[in-house]
Amino acid sequence: MLEIKLKEKYHSSDIFLFFTLGCCDVNIGNEFKKASMRDDFWENLWIDPMFHGTEGNLHMAYHFYEMGISSNNNFVELFNSCKEEQTVMGNYWNSDDHVGFLRLAVAMEPYCESTRNALQFSIQNKHHLLEPFECSVFILALTELDFNKYAGIINEGIRFLRESQKEDGSWGDLFCIRDTHYALKAISRTNGIFNNCVTNGLKYIINNQDRSGAWGIFFEKEGFRSRIDESCFALLSLIQTAPPSSISYEEFKFRDILFKQQKATYKPYFIHTSPIYENDRPVRAIYNKIKDMLLNANENIRIISPYVDMYYEDIINIKVLNPRVEIQIITRPRKDIKGARERIAKNVLDLLNISISGNLRTQELIHSRLIIIDDKEILISSADLTRESLFDEFNAGIYTRDDDSVKRCIDYFNNVWNESDKLNQS
Repeated sequence: MLEIKLKEKYHSSDIFLFFTLGCCDVNIGNEFKKASMRDDFWENLWIDPMFHGTEGNLHMAYHFYEMGISSNNNFVELFNSCKEEQTVMGNYWNSDDHVGFLRLAVAMEPYCESTRNALQFSIQNKHHLLEPFECSVFILALTELDFNKYAGIINEGIRFLRESQKEDGSWGDLFCIRDTHYALKAISRTNGIFNNCVTNGLKYIINNQDRSGAWGIFFEKEGFRSRIDESCFALLSLIQTAPPSSISYEEFKFRDILFKQQKATYKPYFIHTSPIYENDRPVRAIYNKIKDMLLNANENIRIISPYVDMYYEDIINIKVLNPRVEIQIITRPRKDIKGARERIAKNVLDLLNISISGNLRTQELIHSRLIIIDDKEILISSADLTRESLFDEFNAGIYTRDDDSVKRCIDYFNNVWNESDKLNQS
């Protein structure tokens, strides 16, 4: 493979081949990374079948991230063009490319709206219970986003993979080597390599190598390209999953992922709302983060916001579905509510006060905005819970799960609560 490809110049469409070869020889990978700095490296990438939606190969773009090339401006432009192809529902043109895009988006922009929408679409449409390929890539994306949060879906997907393995040890139909590779990655990453599924899958890979040393079927239309890809999938499976020692590459990577996720749990990070940002796109990270926080609530919700005309339906639904969740809200008095949405905002206060059993209080001196969920996570920002703040204005904030910060925030909230009045109905 290498002898044939090196007769041509390095090109971005060969990312999968050189990622694989780089796993065997770091010098080859470094040469490819150096070549990525040239403009001609990226020529015609937009029309290359690897990244054309009908081909279902968008999952290969993740290897740019693995090789450390994803910060290149040309690749960022490619990623942004991929986001533009996403529908308003969050999905892609086919399930293969949807999970491929999701995994890349988790790596590039884990908290952006495109990632959030793609994730919700996959969860709602149970991509972990579709074909083995979609299931495996989706599981990998979830482990890389937040293993503990999505452990239930991940474990259900792993059970599906175990049950869908064929008698010969493979997964899938037309692209068995590819599908088997991803299934082995998902299972060995979360369950280890010492189990029958991994053993039988590796046997299938080994037994299907032909006399030339390659894998795959020679398709008339795709020919050599298909043989290269299938051979790379097989070689990566043997490198990353086969047990030459007590721990495989995937298990080692998974431990690193969990360590970074645990570390990130307590690390504060910046989020913002911007009507116009990069490439003239709006950023609604504060809105999305609050939405996620409310969905995570199991015990209590504490909110301080001078003005409120958003999320009231979410809060009411939480109380209906789980009456045990205690909800406390502090806002400004009715007399302070002005503007075009005055009537809506006043009605919202009444609805909220009824739904949370009178746990809405007013304090005319508040200027802070914060949300505390389950005594575990907090968001402090400049944004009111209003459409203007969350969509139309520039606002910023800090999110953290740091224990000391959460405790101090709760103490602050309780003091303001004690100094506040019950909602005046007039």
